Amino acid sequence: MNLSTTWRQYFFLTLLFTLIAMMLLSPLSSNLYIPNLWDIWNHVATITHAKLALAEGQFPLRVAPLALNNWRYPQFQFYSPTSYTFAGFIYQWVTPSNPFIAYKITLMAALIFGGLYFYRLAHWLVRFKLAATLAAVVYLTSPYYIIVINHVGGFNEAIALSVLPAVLYYTLQRYYYPRDYRTLLQVGLAWYLLATIHFITFFYTSLMVALLLLFLTIRNPRHWLHLINVGIAYGFGCVLAMWYLGPIFILGKYFAVARSMVDEMFSPFLANLFSPTVNISGGLIYPEGYINVISQLHPNMGLPILFAIGVSFYFVLCKPMFMKRSSYFSPYLLGIFVIAFIMVWSPFYFWHYLPKFFSMFQYSWRLLSQVIWVGSLLFAWAILLLFKRELTVRMTVLGMLLIIMSSSAWLPITERSFLNAKDFFNKPTLMTNPDSYVIDAKKNKNFIQAMDSMTLDAFITQGSLGNLLKLDVAYPISKRLIDSSPFLSISLEGRFSTKTGNRHERLLVMADKTIIGAYELKPGSLQWTIPLYAMRHLLKNKPSVSLKFVIKNMHASSKINIEKIVLTNFIKPSEFLPVEQVEKNCKQDGIDTICNIQVSRGIQLLELPILFYPDMQRILLNGKLIPYISVFHQKYLLAGIVPKANQMNEIKIQFTGMLWANYVSGVGWGIWSLFLLFTILRGLQTKTVSPSIELSKDASIV
Repeated sequence: MNLSTTWRQYFFLTLLFTLIAMMLLSPLSSNLYIPNLWDIWNHVATITHAKLALAEGQFPLRVAPLALNNWRYPQFQFYSPTSYTFAGFIYQWVTPSNPFIAYKITLMAALIFGGLYFYRLAHWLVRFKLAATLAAVVYLTSPYYIIVINHVGGFNEAIALSVLPAVLYYTLQRYYYPRDYRTLLQVGLAWYLLATIHFITFFYTSLMVALLLLFLTIRNPRHWLHLINVGIAYGFGCVLAMWYLGPIFILGKYFAVARSMVDEMFSPFLANLFSPTVNISGGLIYPEGYINVISQLHPNMGLPILFAIGVSFYFVLCKPMFMKRSSYFSPYLLGIFVIAFIMVWSPFYFWHYLPKFFSMFQYSWRLLSQVIWVGSLLFAWAILLLFKRELTVRMTVLGMLLIIMSSSAWLPITERSFLNAKDFFNKPTLMTNPDSYVIDAKKNKNFIQAMDSMTLDAFITQGSLGNLLKLDVAYPISKRLIDSSPFLSISLEGRFSTKTGNRHERLLVMADKTIIGAYELKPGSLQWTIPLYAMRHLLKNKPSVSLKFVIKNMHASSKINIEKIVLTNFIKPSEFLPVEQVEKNCKQDGIDTICNIQVSRGIQLLELPILFYPDMQRILLNGKLIPYISVFHQKYLLAGIVPKANQMNEIKIQFTGMLWANYVSGVGWGIWSLFLLFTILRGLQTKTVSPSIELSKDASIV
């Protein structure tokens, strides 16, 4: 029996998975119009930033150059650098006029890669090529995979699902063939890719693979050293990714995105998971025209996986057979399925007792990524049990058609509303959580070392026309705050609109019941600075007063759109240069931000146009490395320095990441490269192991 797969067979498999990938991406077939899903727009914008970062010379990617006021937002340092690197290269060299095409090419390549490696994984397990082919089709066309691509727009998760089969394949190779030096390199690289593509999939896959290997080792105590070897290779992969993982573990809890980690996990309904029909609603449409479908999704396991689980349970419970490798693995795979499924849906709420870190992004159905790979492997075993190698090519083709038909209903209707992408390509904007990876200074005040202003969010409300001034809302101002600076004031910028043209409307600022400021409202732009020193006499016998805005003679149609409302002048204006003034004197030179600014006498602080991250930036002042501090500016922390007064200051700023993490990864990649060279030289000196020897090695598994 020939167990090897020839290049001709791989060619036809590649063609098959290419056709399946084209089908899965068919709802995204237009190159000029993008579905109005926030996440898809966000990923396309990030690919544009990745191209700009690569053009600067960034490698690995760390900073999105134009995001968040051009303040060197480290999007890639904390989120999926590898997938955006591939897409950025494709955008730069293959599709330079359209990042959406680069988005789709990256997904298509990932789907083909995932199909080929799932075939290899299933073939290694069941030693039946046709069953392995069907299993790969089940995996790629599972409803959850389609939902991730077309209903959520999960670019990075879709790519991670494609890398996951390679991670599983090489990890099992390392477990059973630890003397093969190549597996150390393969496992390390595979886990590195998964970690730097989608951290959630990396985290939960690590958990499930660890449990699977632990179960196998308990069954066969001779393999404890094998488990340790896998652990070493896994740790090697983490070392390779330390430049990325280190800052996440140290700073992750301080980011704004940490708000997504809540105590409550939203689980899908059991009826939806087992339903043979599609249950996906249209989603909530925002005033801007984008759709949020997260709360409207009803994930499903799909009929092929339900079939595989049913057959597997029957044979394990009623007809146990442990003569072959696939039968040996099946009870442990079923155990992993049960654990993963309980984490997706459970009649009792156990998430409350786990560390908060486990509840990343609130939705337990993200763990269906673990359910579908187990279910697809069990599908290959079920086919082997039912057909006993009598499955023909014709039957396989018919089976593929049935599998695709059972899942194609999850593909969205292409006539949904779409938005023109032409203007977006010219000015890409991160729309979904654009400040996820900034330090949330309001909740982590220990990071604030200086303050120039803070946004008064209490006076802002979201409306269909943008941010509006919230009226008659009391905001407490403490005596201690007023006394902290004699220059403290509120700076208000916006636009006043009314249908009546009434010129007698006035905007009042009231402290308790006392008017401390008034502004005559006229249609058009509004700029008002409200000094708060007038409140001091109100605070003689009070610890605080309540501040609120009121419109006198207000008409129902009158609105004040807010562009900025901040509490400002904590620092004496004559003693610091604000970021708005400094950034006029700055330019980008590759990965360096260069600022040349003449500093007058008396200036104690320069506010730099770069977001603050501790121990992750390198700032040179006139060629000398200097420390930097954080300055709270509106709602962000910016880096600030003490300048050289009364002279020209040349400032060079570079986002470097954490140096210790960079060194660890650098050493890891050096060792990986040496091992690769050693493996290549050794391979040139030895003959390739024959299939018969490979078969004898595989027999040791059972």
